[in-house]
Amino acid sequence: MSRPILFQAPDIYQYQGNVNVKAMRDAGYPAVILRAGWGQNNRDPKYAYNAEACRNLSVLTAIYWFSYALTDDAVRREAEYAIKAAEEYFPAAPIAFDLEYDSRRYAAKNGINMDRAMITRHAIIFL
Repeated sequence: MSRPILFQAPDIYQYQGNVNVKAMRDAGYPAVILRAGWGQNNRDPKYAYNAEACRNLSVLTAIYWFSYALTDDAVRREAEYAIKAAEEYFPAAPIAFDLEYDSRRYAAKNGINMDRAMITRHAIIFL
């Protein structure tokens, strides 16, 4: 059973540069999701700029943290970094855990096989 898409929310992070949040909002995007950072407390260089713009323009905002955690303790720290980043601008914002192919590639490069059980455990710990 498919579910209807309620709205689209662009994913904004450093590689889009300085995003014109007002133009995006005025074009019909009611929300955005911002990458707050990645790994061990690496803040997205554009997070503060984009977060400030979203807050000033009352754009609904969620954030995510891109994971490079190799251990349970590291993923706990990533969650703490994400919470701290959210609290600076959006104390009630949803926070997402982002683990993708690059996360698994990084783990493999460090001798760790991120199997389904580990990925699931890390997602649960983060959330």
